[in-house]
Amino acid sequence: LIGNSSNKDIIFATNATERLRILSNGNIRQALTGANVSLTLSRNESVGTTNQALGVIDFASNTAHTVQARVMAKSLGTSNVGGDLVIETRADGGSLDERVRFTGAGDVAIGRDSAQANYAAGTDTTRLAVVKQSAGSGYHEIANFTAGSDANDTGSIVRIGHFSNDRGLYIKAGRGTSDQAKGIIGLRTSSAADQDIIRILQGGQVIIGTNTVPSNSNTPLRIHTSINTSSANSLEITHSTNGANKLGAALGLAIDNGGESTNAADLTFATAYNGSTSTKMT
Repeated sequence: LIGNSSNKDIIFATNATERLRILSNGNIRQALTGANVSLTLSRNESVGTTNQALGVIDFASNTAHTVQARVMAKSLGTSNVGGDLVIETRADGGSLDERVRFTGAGDVAIGRDSAQANYAAGTDTTRLAVVKQSAGSGYHEIANFTAGSDANDTGSIVRIGHFSNDRGLYIKAGRGTSDQAKGIIGLRTSSAADQDIIRILQGGQVIIGTNTVPSNSNTPLRIHTSINTSSANSLEITHSTNGANKLGAALGLAIDNGGESTNAADLTFATAYNGSTSTKMT
């Protein structure tokens, strides 16, 4: 038995300097001046089998010291050099199971012991995999990104972009006008600006190329053609010819003289023949 019967700390020292202290309240403190404090748990042998426990820190409760959560290092591969970090937790009334794994390659797997891009086939890995196994039929919520105050035009943004610059795609979603749900798909451009491309509004309306809603609430789709003179196709329908994607038909606008100031335009319908399109109806 190492200890004391009085309300005092137990101090461990080397070279006449305190290294570790067990406080009288049961807490443990390690202090070091001039360097970082280091605690090493070492399995002092060669471990040539993958996924073997190397060191464990348990968090327990009750008089039986039931482990409720665990942080554990595991071996990775068979070269005796490599390791994963695993976090295990216990559900209410359940067993102690692995929840998160940080692999030696830096991937993060939540709900699985590996971060694969496709669990049905293949071995390619992804940086982050979030998995709910054996979830049964139907759709299951896997992630929730939430932000914004209780006000219109607030919400969350999720970005998928390029590492060396900020170009890429983003998804915005949240609360729009009049407390209505709204989702936006857009691009971060080479001008370092966000460009909203598609808006999806509560009620099922889809708006492309503009933030102006349809003039009638029963109109499901509005496409904005960004011209004020001349003409352009607003919708193109293509087909495959000899392995190439070819234009087959187009629906467009032809702006009348006076441009947008007169709010006058023709609707054109064109089809392809012998490699070129021509207007068939205006």
